[in-house]
Amino acid sequence: MLDTWRASFDPTPGSVNPRQSGRTFGGFKGTHTEEGGPVPPTGKSVAADYVYAMEFEGGKIRHMTKVRNDGHSLRQLGGGIPM
Repeated sequence: MLDTWRASFDPTPGSVNPRQSGRTFGGFKGTHTEEGGPVPPTGKSVAADYVYAMEFEGGKIRHMTKVRNDGHSLRQLGGGIPM
């Protein structure tokens, strides 16, 4: 049964072999308290999730992309992005 399951992951031309890619996720929490950004500190907090999509080659990360929703985070902090 395991061999059948593994066979379902054989790549088709032009696709990434799932055994050569990976995903991991995490979360970020913080409070806007310091100067240095485009707007003065708001004192508001933010909580957001993100995902790293990675492709491997030779046992090392060949390419990595971080996927997150910046607009959602900026709205939580009081940024001027409409909902």
